[in-house]
Amino acid sequence: MFETAFVAIAVFMALFSLIGILLARRVIQMPNRVGPASGAMPRVTLVIPCKGGEPGLGQSLEAHFRHEYPNYEIVFAVDSADDDAAPVIRDLMDRHPDRSARLVVAPQLPGCVSKISNQIAAIAAADPASEVFAFADSDGLVRDSRWLTA
Repeated sequence: MFETAFVAIAVFMALFSLIGILLARRVIQMPNRVGPASGAMPRVTLVIPCKGGEPGLGQSLEAHFRHEYPNYEIVFAVDSADDDAAPVIRDLMDRHPDRSARLVVAPQLPGCVSKISNQIAAIAAADPASEVFAFADSDGLVRDSRWLTA
């Protein structure tokens, strides 16, 4: 009796997961309806806290160097200078010298988790001319080069 219930629950979960995968695939394949950046575009600081050298880190971060947005900078923040993400970030900055980007080592603030400490340090290091702050995760994949414009 219990085995039948467990099998039924497992089948239901598998079907529910399959529906979720199909819906996610449909969303990913939708065209981006955002046009190219035009008109007056404010200065943007893109804040990306990083920790560790997870698989695909370089690919995830490199996409942020290719946004179709005319006026932005990237501020990466890590907990320590010897964080595994730091060499990956430095390599990307070396390979994209035309993009304004910097790496900030964030002190751990009392009462804050490290991600928030990193974000606060990145905001403090941002270009004072920035009017907009955008935040991204180091493991997030950018849908396309118009993400920042959107």
